[in-house]
Amino acid sequence: MITNGGSAKAAHVRAAGADGARVAVCQVDGRRWATLEGRARVREDRERVAEAERRYAERYHRVPAENPGGS
Repeated sequence: MITNGGSAKAAHVRAAGADGARVAVCQVDGRRWATLEGRARVREDRERVAEAERRYAERYHRVPAENPGGS
């Protein structure tokens, strides 16, 4: 997932510490849905961010919006 570094999501995950936050992500499509459960960590190193942006662009055929907060 790509999010703004200053978002509430990122703050909650950071607050969980080194083990990561327990999270669930759900995608709903009419009467069907899929839920992924696991642990999340905020990654900010340039290589990982660039890889996430590349994969996003490949999947959605557009680059993600620029992060206004710069992180």
